[in-house]
Amino acid sequence: MVDGDTSREQLLETFRSIDTQTLITMALIFLIAYVLGRVITSLLLKLSEKLSHTGRIKVEVIIPIIKFVIYLIAFYFIFREIFKIFGPEIFLLAGLLGAAIGFGLKDLFSDIVGGW
Repeated sequence: MVDGDTSREQLLETFRSIDTQTLITMALIFLIAYVLGRVITSLLLKLSEKLSHTGRIKVEVIIPIIKFVIYLIAFYFIFREIFKIFGPEIFLLAGLLGAAIGFGLKDLFSDIVGGW
């Protein structure tokens, strides 16, 4: 139980160390990610209007993926700012996130491969 108490204290100390500057930085990161996602979405939608039907569908399928990557990078910077994680911790977090997304999308991919 000592390890549980120690890790709980470390987590509480991490949250106590968040100051106003960190909160402002987090808000700016979210704002930049949101604006970047909106700008890229509007540019890609304008591009898709000029393409053929097949090209339009391909571009419109890419939009959610690009937005997901933008927000994923934003969360990375926020986690790095709050928890001061580097190196192996980032790979561990990315692996856990990848496994969670993989299990969540398992049925969708099986439907696509099976032809609905």
